[in-house]
Amino acid sequence: MLSPIAFLARTAFLSLSLTTLSLVAQEPATQTSHQKAAQELYLLIGGKNTAEAGAEAMLAAALQNNPGLVEYEDVLRTWYQKVFTDPGFEREIVEVYVKNYTEPEIKELLRFYHSEVGRKSLKVLPEIMRQGAAIGSKYAQLHSAELQNMMMEAMKKRHPEQATNEDVVKDTPTEPKK
Repeated sequence: MLSPIAFLARTAFLSLSLTTLSLVAQEPATQTSHQKAAQELYLLIGGKNTAEAGAEAMLAAALQNNPGLVEYEDVLRTWYQKVFTDPGFEREIVEVYVKNYTEPEIKELLRFYHSEVGRKSLKVLPEIMRQGAAIGSKYAQLHSAELQNMMMEAMKKRHPEQATNEDVVKDTPTEPKK
């Protein structure tokens, strides 16, 4: 199992990657039109603000699932705000857009996000992320005992030498009483 902080860090990274969110950073000396379009898209979808909204949603879910983290909420928030100001982050995310979208595709996305439904999508995305994180957290908690059992079974199979005597006794088939 991951520590709460490792879980939060991995969850934050995954969310940011999935929504291709990033930070405001220094612009390369020369940008291609493709990179400029990708950066425009990044800024249009909210850049740092959208990333922070996603991080806040994940932080709220993490705090709900791990009450022991509540006293460190300020530390976690300071950490992710520092991450969001790293100078290379935006530049690297822009390159992710460039690698995954052609310039015409980025321009099509820009047209969409300038449309009424696109603007609405950008406006409601942080709330959708917050609600989605809460739902995911709820279902993860509902199924956490199942995950623990699955992990224990996998550990016993993969590392039988580490099984405790209690585990061995508990899992040893017994003859039915006559």
